[in-house]
Amino acid sequence: MSFAAYKMMHWPTGIDNCVSGFITHCSADFVPQIPPIQTDDLESDWTATKAVGPIPNLIITAGNILEVYVIRVQEEGSNRDSRGPMAAKRGGVMAGISGVSLELVCHYRLHGNVETMAALPAGGVDGSRRRDSIILAFKDAKISVLEFDDSIHGLRTR
Repeated sequence: MSFAAYKMMHWPTGIDNCVSGFITHCSADFVPQIPPIQTDDLESDWTATKAVGPIPNLIITAGNILEVYVIRVQEEGSNRDSRGPMAAKRGGVMAGISGVSLELVCHYRLHGNVETMAALPAGGVDGSRRRDSIILAFKDAKISVLEFDDSIHGLRTR
């Protein structure tokens, strides 16, 4: 009988791999807004604001740690987190976005260091509701393909 053992002597302090992909949601979840009708007759001082499109997840590895994040965007018009004059000191508003935060979806300690990582696109076209997968490569040509499972709210091997 044989088995493998792995012990982390020093915890990772930096990011080794970073990719983005639609892991917890699909790009078809985004509902585009209908832009206002533009005519040449009207001259307006209003600038057209660009709506934020579908935002993929952020997937990072650091040594043997795998983490998946959701990127939350706070647009300029939302008064959810009004901070008053302190917001101007933090840099203001850029392209209609006043703030961005990361929300940890899942965190895993793996049994080996991740050598490379990539997001496999689902290949869905025409508004397909398929999600991307994560491919992890380890030493000695070991490869794992992971996908998000809503029932356990985490990753599982495909």
